Amino acid sequence: KKEKKSEALNIRGVLLHVMGDALGSVVVVITAIIFYVLPLKSEDPCNWQCYIDPSLTVLMVIIILSSAFPL
Repeated sequence: KKEKKSEALNIRGVLLHVMGDALGSVVVVITAIIFYVLPLKSEDPCNWQCYIDPSLTVLMVIIILSSAFPL
């Protein structure tokens, strides 16, 4: 019975890992779309666009950690 529980836990861990990788890819695609649609001009100072990638990455880490801690 203990082996079945550990197998389920392993499968859940693998699923969380794959979902985390997929979420990372989604964050990269969203950031790329934002930079493609609204390009940052070389003469402009760093504005909100400079913070979009780190902000989405921190949000992704929070989502992954919140699902991984119960595991």
